[in-house]
Amino acid sequence: MKRSLLWPAILSAILSPGATAATVSEYVKACVNNQANRMGPELCECVGMRARREHGQAGLDYLYHGVTKQGAQMQQLLATMGPQQKVGIMMFSMQAPADCARELAKLEQMQQGAAPAGSAEASAEAAAGASEEAR
Repeated sequence: MKRSLLWPAILSAILSPGATAATVSEYVKACVNNQANRMGPELCECVGMRARREHGQAGLDYLYHGVTKQGAQMQQLLATMGPQQKVGIMMFSMQAPADCARELAKLEQMQQGAAPAGSAEASAEAAAGASEEAR
């Protein structure tokens, strides 16, 4: 078989319905519509972008299959991964929403002009406020 005829067959197998390649926007839409997680669009977008950046298309597809309840596709995807990649993506899926929530909260505080909680500036502001109240 000629190589030029082989590529369409390979692409067809990769892009078959069982091998869905989700985009970040598709993930965000599915994530927001998933009432079980109660995540807003900003949080879903953060998680989707980080999944794509840190784990590639496989990470994004794993999350997409999870929020769209496509267990069979998720299992097919996991079967193609090594143990470290599986563990990494599973740990990411558990930790990323909290990490993104903290990231978004810091961004919101910075936009409002407040120092991030736990920073030296925030501690100094709190101490100054407490000393003012004591007077």
